This record gives sequence, C-alpha cells and structure tokens, in this order.
Amino acid sequence: MEILSLVRGSTSWWSSALVVVVSVVTLLAASVVVPVALGNDGAIVNVGGGVRLMDEHPSVHLYSEFVHAWVSNDEVKVECVFFLWNDGPATTVTIGFPNNSYGADVEGSRPFRSFRSFVNGDSTAVVPMPDVDYQSYGDYRTWMVKTVEFAEQEVKCIRNEYTSSPGHDASTPPNYFFEYILLTGGHWAGPIEVAEIVVTLEDIPPDAVQHISPSWYDRSGNEIRWHYGGPKDETRPTMEDIHVRWQ
Repeated sequence: MEILSLVRGSTSWWSSALVVVVSVVTLLAASVVVPVALGNDGAIVNVGGGVRLMDEHPSVHLYSEFVHAWVSNDEVKVECVFFLWNDGPATTVTIGFPNNSYGADVEGSRPFRSFRSFVNGDSTAVVPMPDVDYQSYGDYRTWMVKTVEFAEQEVKCIRNEYTSSPGHDASTPPNYFFEYILLTGGHWAGPIEVAEIVVTLEDIPPDAVQHISPSWYDRSGNEIRWHYGGPKDETRPTMEDIHVRWQ
C-alpha cells in the first residue's frame, strides 16, 4: 500500500492539515538581537540533560508536512502538521521542536508566546530542554520535547501550534522579518516527499513587502506559497529557508 493511502486512512486531519516549519528572526537596535523559532519537528536523543538532533532516524519517515503562518507587525501565528510513518518495528521516538535565540547581547533562550502540541488530535505534554550544543552567550536553543510511540507500520499526525513575535530592527519605519527554516526536518529516515508552506500577510499591504525568498513562490494578493514535491529529478526545487521582509 502506498504511504499516501496510509496517511489518508489513518487520520481525519488530512483535509485541513497545515504543516509549519517556522523561525522568527528578530533584529533589535544597533546590537542585533535575533530570537529565532525554528520549524520542523526533528528526531532527537537526550545528551547530558539536553537534547541533540539525530543524524537520521532508522525507520520513522517525515513523509509530509504542511505549513501555514499568519504574520503581522505584532504577532506571528503558526500551525504545523507533520505526517510521520514508521516503516519498521514498534519504536518510541523522542521528538523535539526547536526554539532558537541568537545574536549580540542574547543571554538566554526567549520562549514562544504560546506553544501547544497534539498527536493524532490529542493534546500531549511537552517539556523544554536545552540543546547542549547551543547554550552559550549569543546563541541559545531550547527544544520542546515529547515522546511518541509508534506501532509497526503506523502513521501518526503531529500538529504544533505556536505564537511568537516577528523580527524587527530599530529603523524608522522598522523593517520586519519572518523566516521559516527546514533544517530539522531532514533528520528522519528517507526524504520528505511533500511539503507546502503558506505565509499569509494579515495587516501588511502587498506593496510593503521588500524581499521574498526562495524566488520560485506563487503569490496571490496577501498569500505567498511554496510547494515541494513531485518527481525527484533536476526540475524539483531543493528545500531552502523561507524569508519574508516587509516595512
């Protein structure tokens, strides 16, 4: 049976799934301060009381992800939906959603305004844990950690919802920033087959947008969309960080 059929048959959230891998970059004043909320759930292992990304999980695939971020000058709201498939024996996986803060004068992790996580529609507890490789002045990472059990050949839907502040600098008028980073999604077994990232500009006039990357997006009014998927050949775009800047 194809994995797409497994996904569609395993959960009722497929039709409304919006998977989010998002990072929010904040630049403050002359000494640039950048709190970043990285996207994509990643497979991690506990290391000395903190957590670390695994090089690759042996059997659990991040098959598809669907991302939607609603951005404004005051707030970023994100919903991320991940479909994970265990192509192997029963296993328990520690999964972390990263929250980075980095830049001059950053002295610790800055938390999300709010964060919730669900497994197959049920709310699940998450525990903040520091990353052992990113705990120094100017560069901090915290993982929102949960443990998920998979039966053999099981597909599960994980949804994360969070709010954060958009990035901005001290210019007049300020430049605002939004960044979506896909790095942590690459540590599962095999490639990510399908990804959809949507950014909706809530109170931002279309002509206020100064920069959008990567350049192969589709745009209609206040909605910007990137799609990864299709045949694995030279025409398929590679996953790149999403960046939107406006004033």
